Amino acid sequence: MKYLFTIMLFLLSFFAVSQTTKSVVLQESNYNNWYQCQESGRGKPSFFVSIGFTGKKANDGFYYYDVFFFNNSLYENGKECSTYIKNLKYYVWYNNKWVLVFTQDYALVKPKTTSYDGIYHAVYVYNLEKIKKIKITWGETYTY
Repeated sequence: MKYLFTIMLFLLSFFAVSQTTKSVVLQESNYNNWYQCQESGRGKPSFFVSIGFTGKKANDGFYYYDVFFFNNSLYENGKECSTYIKNLKYYVWYNNKWVLVFTQDYALVKPKTTSYDGIYHAVYVYNLEKIKKIKITWGETYTY
């Protein structure tokens, strides 16, 4: 019985360690800046994220926050490639807790080309009051 418990504990710890969800929290003070998500390098999927915010209410009375991604992935041979991001979730900090406002099954963030600026507009979030924090989580990422 002791060995069965040890094996079960080992398996549970393995699943906890192999959890692949990652996250980034951006606050008012760092909106409109680019932040790298995941380590970059050959064969590693990586991307940047930014929250675009003007600081002003739109004519409809809402504040709008745009979530942008920018590719930073390389194939093993060093050539630039796309970043495939799975299971994206977007949260806002509201009443002292994280509130899920949007989910996205995947995003394919392509590299910059001569005809494409490389900025992927993922989603926008809006509210009547300013949003102090936005959290983005994602599952697995791949070079593509």
